[in-house]
Amino acid sequence: MRRFLGGLLILALSLAIVIAVVIVLQSRDEGNVSRDKGPGEKVAARCPDEPAGVTRDSRPLSDDQIRQALSLGNVVLRYRGSKPPAALRELQDELTGPFDAEIAAAGQAVILAGGGKTIEALAWGHRLRGRSPGDQQLRAFAEAWLGEGAPKPCS
Repeated sequence: MRRFLGGLLILALSLAIVIAVVIVLQSRDEGNVSRDKGPGEKVAARCPDEPAGVTRDSRPLSDDQIRQALSLGNVVLRYRGSKPPAALRELQDELTGPFDAEIAAAGQAVILAGGGKTIEALAWGHRLRGRSPGDQQLRAFAEAWLGEGAPKPCS
């Protein structure tokens, strides 16, 4: 009987230690992660007035399309003119592949949008103005903010 009780005590202590370790590790999961830390400046984020999905890129997008895309977690790279610079197309291909509407609907796309006044990267609540289409900060921005959409879904 003593052996059984001793074994039961060892089992209970082992289980308690495992539970304590799991609790400590779970509390550290996002301990050093802050949605506010990353490249670019923090800007006001706003849901679209009328939800409008993005079905194609490499063309001008409406403000509502851009806001909807950002709220889902996509990163939008705006550029001047009607044709995206090769460096932005390469960045898109390397990070998320060519534009796919289903991937954009899931908030995991880098979307190219024409009609901008400058080269800039946009994410939910963040913006970075690039010096050129090949600016390495654009990559860092997209990698940092891709998938980080609105904390609550836009209605």
